[in-house]
Amino acid sequence: MQKYILLVFSILTMVKSSYCQETTTTFHAAPFPYIHRDDSILLHRSDDALLYKHIIRPKQTLFSIAKYYGINLEQIYAFNPQLIGANIATGAILQIPIPPGAIVPLPLDADSSGYARCYYRVRPGETLYGIARRTLNSSVAYLTEVNPGLRSDNLHPGQLLHIGWMNIMGISPFKRSEERAINAAKSREQRSLDSGFVSKDLVFTQDKNLAFWNKSSDQSGLFVIHKYITPGTIIQLYNPNMDISVKAKVVGSILPGTYPPDIDLVVSSQVANDLGVIDPRFYVKVSYYK
Repeated sequence: MQKYILLVFSILTMVKSSYCQETTTTFHAAPFPYIHRDDSILLHRSDDALLYKHIIRPKQTLFSIAKYYGINLEQIYAFNPQLIGANIATGAILQIPIPPGAIVPLPLDADSSGYARCYYRVRPGETLYGIARRTLNSSVAYLTEVNPGLRSDNLHPGQLLHIGWMNIMGISPFKRSEERAINAAKSREQRSLDSGFVSKDLVFTQDKNLAFWNKSSDQSGLFVIHKYITPGTIIQLYNPNMDISVKAKVVGSILPGTYPPDIDLVVSSQVANDLGVIDPRFYVKVSYYK
């Protein structure tokens, strides 16, 4: 009888231990998902990063938050230096970088039950093309489709644009790798132009060139056409208002009568956006090797 009682006690102890262990594991697991389908994901741009303000909820840790958004702790500290050496409190706000590839352009009639709506707040000086291509890796056509009535001429600072959807189960590391690949490709194009902008000859600089870009066009690539610089030349354009320099390739000449006579060069949309210009006519300093 005593052995039977000891056996029952041992079994009950094992069951209790197993139950407590399972309960403890479940208790310490962070709530998932961290965003819900009814949430509105408001994104803003800071420098070249697309950021989301995440509010820390109970049981969430920096490690679990980083894993959910597909980043590492170093990236969290880089965008939130105030956290270094500080205690993490519930309700604190984290700046989380979001890759444009994580924002899905769902069709209007698609099932969005596993996604949360994403919005972008327009900054002063931004254009519809710049937001679509440079910030979101999207298209003007998609933004006008999901924002009825939106046009380039009625865009204004502070305006909220619906830009797509984000999976509530988090951001996969694949999206981060995809973003790095896109940025690497852009860097390769700029490095290629950099390599062409090297010579033992003296650089020739023109302080004022009047440039033009067609704000309704959708031209990607770092290229210009110029009134008199030889096609094939790599030039550097400097925007003194924004203190930004961009290298581009002269791919052709301006034909007589195609543009007003005071226009020195016509730039692609990517060059204009990379220079941070707003108006279709603007002055730049042009440098190149003779």
